[in-house]
Amino acid sequence: MDMNLLDIAEIQSLIGVSEELTENVMHRIRSLPPSRAFLSIYNILLIERFESTLPLIEKVMAEKIDLDFLRLLQSSRFYLHRMAVPLLVKNLSFAEKKSILKISLKDEICEVVKRTVFSIRESNPFDAEELLEIALDLFKSKYTMVKILCVDILAMLGESSFLLIDLIKSTNWRMRLKVASRISEFSQGDQEKITSELISDPLDEVRIELARHLTSLSYTQLLDDPNELVRGNYLRGVLDKIEDEAVLRKMLEDSSWEVRKRLLGLKGEMFKKITIPLIRNKTENVPWRDKYEIFCLVEEKVSDEFTSKLLMVFLLKHIRDKVWEVRQQAQRILVKIVQLHSWIEEYFYELESLAASPNYLHRISVVPVVVEYDLRFKTDLGRKLKEDAVANVRERFKDYCDARGIKMDYLSGYDEAGFDTSFADSPLDTVRSEHNRKDQNDSYFE
Repeated sequence: MDMNLLDIAEIQSLIGVSEELTENVMHRIRSLPPSRAFLSIYNILLIERFESTLPLIEKVMAEKIDLDFLRLLQSSRFYLHRMAVPLLVKNLSFAEKKSILKISLKDEICEVVKRTVFSIRESNPFDAEELLEIALDLFKSKYTMVKILCVDILAMLGESSFLLIDLIKSTNWRMRLKVASRISEFSQGDQEKITSELISDPLDEVRIELARHLTSLSYTQLLDDPNELVRGNYLRGVLDKIEDEAVLRKMLEDSSWEVRKRLLGLKGEMFKKITIPLIRNKTENVPWRDKYEIFCLVEEKVSDEFTSKLLMVFLLKHIRDKVWEVRQQAQRILVKIVQLHSWIEEYFYELESLAASPNYLHRISVVPVVVEYDLRFKTDLGRKLKEDAVANVRERFKDYCDARGIKMDYLSGYDEAGFDTSFADSPLDTVRSEHNRKDQNDSYFE
């Protein structure tokens, strides 16, 4: 179809006949520079392809406003036409914008009113008195969806209004929920009024939304809320302000992972005192996707020798995890630790145990760790993996050696005990004598 060979009327007649024809028109019209000559085509396309057509009209209006076209849309019996109007008034004068938006605010379709309110919030032509009048009109609507939009307008005033009390005491939970979602936009005084009323709201969803937006330590009673999402959301908002270690330890013992996981955001000394015990001991039954998030955090910390030692319990546990993605993350970080820190030499027996695990998936997961360990400390833990009874393990060993650019016979020349004889005085002699040692880092938490 060549639009150059068709007149406007013919093009209009093709729109809506079928999905294919409409899509062809849309594709062709988008390939041409936006033009006022195509406004009548855009008019029809708005009904069929609203989101795709709107930007084309916006470009035309950015060059020169066509008030007649806007009025045509606003008087249309199709609500999609009327819904486009509030989104096309950005370049109008304040007087023209007010006139058009006031009409849109009285539309019988809720979605049109909603788009109008969003337009006002984006580019407001009204003064405070006019905004309050708009808020009151919205509040009087018989439709709940329109009624709650008064909160969006009221939040723009920046000063207290008699209407606020009615909103936070409303029997309509959607109204209270909307106020909670906009609390940060109100003045400090209004925020205190809102919080004092909604902090004990009977509906969990309202308290959850309120907690999501609070950043003041004045409402620590929310940390005792019966709903885990309330406790978790509030803790996230105030975490960087809590200096009392007792409060953090209390949250560490919370029964819900939704709450405890917020402690992953701690920094400095509190990370070592609170977050590491959380990672080591409080991650049972945690969803694997959350474990993935923990690994991302852990990876940032393993360059620190002390911190990485404290995390070994967690890493060695999860390289045996039933979820492949979790095992891969644990493996990747253990490889990094082997490459960074010499103290990992002490974990010979732990790695030996993994290499001999009855679960072949565990043996596959530990291959990169074992190879890196062998290369650094001249051991031959990888021998069992190279000769493993399961082909997948042997293949993984071969693939990793190939990827590292090393030969599989890097193990040759070692004695029967598995150690290079040229390293007879290696600290591994000490390793052999520490098989039953207690983790020396556990004392940090005692």
